[in-house]
Amino acid sequence: MDPNQLQAAMAGQPKRGAGDGPSAADQALRGDPRNNILSQILDQSARARLNAIGSVDAAKLQKIEAMLIGMAQKGQIRHKMKEDELKSVLDQIAEQTNQETKVSYTRRKVFGSDSEDDDDY
Repeated sequence: MDPNQLQAAMAGQPKRGAGDGPSAADQALRGDPRNNILSQILDQSARARLNAIGSVDAAKLQKIEAMLIGMAQKGQIRHKMKEDELKSVLDQIAEQTNQETKVSYTRRKVFGSDSEDDDDY
């Protein structure tokens, strides 16, 4: 074993030759770490609901995924969440980020018109 292979073995990474990229099997095993964590903490129906949210608003999906991963890392999620549990978490998130929308109307004042004339049809 040459020193490079020994260092690679100690680091836990296989030594590859020059120009060798990761094989398709390696990529499939590694995958996206975010997806791996989410597949461990979410049930299939919950993942489907999360993907539906992502199809509407990708930015909101990333925020929710980050919150779920953070909850899992803190130990707040101890088992696979079902869709109903995900709904309750989403409701809690919605309550925390609830922004009240206020719409105000300002009527234009038209000079020279009588308010009595406006009522006639």
